[in-house]
Amino acid sequence: MPTWLINVLVTAAVKIGVPWLIQKFPWIPKEVVEIINQLVEQLKNPNVSNSVAKKTALKEVKEFCTTGCSPQLKKG
Repeated sequence: MPTWLINVLVTAAVKIGVPWLIQKFPWIPKEVVEIINQLVEQLKNPNVSNSVAKKTALKEVKEFCTTGCSPQLKKG
């Protein structure tokens, strides 16, 4: 999955919500949705740095997509 797409999906999930994301992009792997759900939960905690949490989530999605994403979602 290209980095720009991961950034767009994470930003949309944070701003609009995960249910909307799942509805509009049903092809997103469930593992990626779970990582995004964890990010949204972390962002509810005022003691968590938003930028650090987002960077961590982006890194986790990238790592997953190097091995776990279908070939159509890998870098391209």
